[in-house]
Amino acid sequence: MKLHEIDPTTSNNGRRLRRRLNNEEQDRLSSLPDSILTDILSHLPTNSAATTSVLSHRWRHLWTTVTCFQFDFDLSEQTSSNILLIVNNILQQMIAPKLYGFHLVFPSESNLDQPDAAEQCFRTIFRRKVEQIVFNAGFRSFFRVPAACLFDSQSLVSLKLIGMLKIELPENIEIRLPNLKKLSLCYLLDVPIMLRNMFEFCPLLEDVQLSFDLISLPQPQNPHSLVNVFSPNLKSLDICMNSWCHLKRSRIFIDAPKLANIRVSDCYSFYSFVQYPTALASACIDLKGNSIVESNDFELQDEEDLYVNGMFEFLERMSSVDNLELMVGKRTNIFTRLGVDMPIFNNLVRLKANCFKDLMRCLHNFPKLEHLEVSLCSEDYDVPTEQRDWYAPYSVPDCLVSKLKTVRIEGLKGIDDDLKLLEYILRNAMVLEKLCTTIRFKVEHRMRSNVLKESHFYKSLYNLPRSSSTCEVVVPKRVTASSDVFKNGYATSCCPNTNI
Repeated sequence: MKLHEIDPTTSNNGRRLRRRLNNEEQDRLSSLPDSILTDILSHLPTNSAATTSVLSHRWRHLWTTVTCFQFDFDLSEQTSSNILLIVNNILQQMIAPKLYGFHLVFPSESNLDQPDAAEQCFRTIFRRKVEQIVFNAGFRSFFRVPAACLFDSQSLVSLKLIGMLKIELPENIEIRLPNLKKLSLCYLLDVPIMLRNMFEFCPLLEDVQLSFDLISLPQPQNPHSLVNVFSPNLKSLDICMNSWCHLKRSRIFIDAPKLANIRVSDCYSFYSFVQYPTALASACIDLKGNSIVESNDFELQDEEDLYVNGMFEFLERMSSVDNLELMVGKRTNIFTRLGVDMPIFNNLVRLKANCFKDLMRCLHNFPKLEHLEVSLCSEDYDVPTEQRDWYAPYSVPDCLVSKLKTVRIEGLKGIDDDLKLLEYILRNAMVLEKLCTTIRFKVEHRMRSNVLKESHFYKSLYNLPRSSSTCEVVVPKRVTASSDVFKNGYATSCCPNTNI
């Protein structure tokens, strides 16, 4: 038998060859210096890195030199109360002088109301000059933040805390976070007093996310909670505020000359720009939700009117954006003022909103608008089905004639007024490329009669004249048809008079 005909997988020589190659691979790993092995282990979860201690005598303590702590707990309720003690015990075994990352995820509803254990944990990692902290306790776990040690770090670059957060900073303690660039505090139970001046002590801050779930009333001496976002290098700001019993509105002042992106989900607080954010490119303002107080009291009504006027002034200063999302509620509908004295948004290309009646009057203020998306809110069900009072602006907006390329409208009722609106768009949109629409019925009304009504509505839509010869109409795939206008599950048409 010739040498090349020998099957190495069945011969003794083949088995010896594979064994030698495996040993060489193991030797290659073992031949790496400890610094490289430590770097490899630092990219693993800490519990996984610790299991390598069983490989050999050399690996027994190698995991203790890792420079990143990553632990995702999945413990039973019986042991959840000892989580912070377990963390401290692990940290005591780690000997690396530098800790780049500290990532900790707790099981749901853990018992973390242990100030002493939490403070010991954070003081230990700060002695290692930690740069990044992710502390995820979930939205159901109460966590009293050891602010005295947490907000005094020369090394910290990124801080993310998630949980039912309670922050109490002693009056004699100063905040010092000179290298912090990213801050995320999620599910704050109140508006900490420290937020009045915290940002002044974080000069490099670029990205901020604040999420409030307010459950307590403000102190009598502090009826208006105050947040001063004064940050010279801030580029992205995300604020979400929910309130269950907060009777006085919070006040948020923003002074961030480099701010490029802002997201606000809050129908309770007053927002103000100290100066025009000239670098702002994208804004998402969500004012949906019920008013804090549902009452016919004239004084409270005046307060709501004052709030709408204040948020209108806040929006006024965003005229430099090219991407805007604006969601309103019944009592926070600032669109009612937009068509009156609103500035021109010369850069706006994309707009997303949740009402059309008042928006139509404002299209003159968006001369370069190319993409429009409207998701009609469920509150529109309160409007009688026989009318929605769509009406055309006093003159055709320039953007509708020469700029608008795509229109998406979700939540139509399939009534005559909806057809009038779509007819107005199709008749005047000279360069429109695509129009997408959907009809929204209440779940209990999804009957055969409504399916027929929906089909009739889309048939009427296809028969509407269009100024753009390339305009494509897209409707949901649940609509049935007898012609070949359906492509890939959707009914489409590129010709003005295509019939269903």
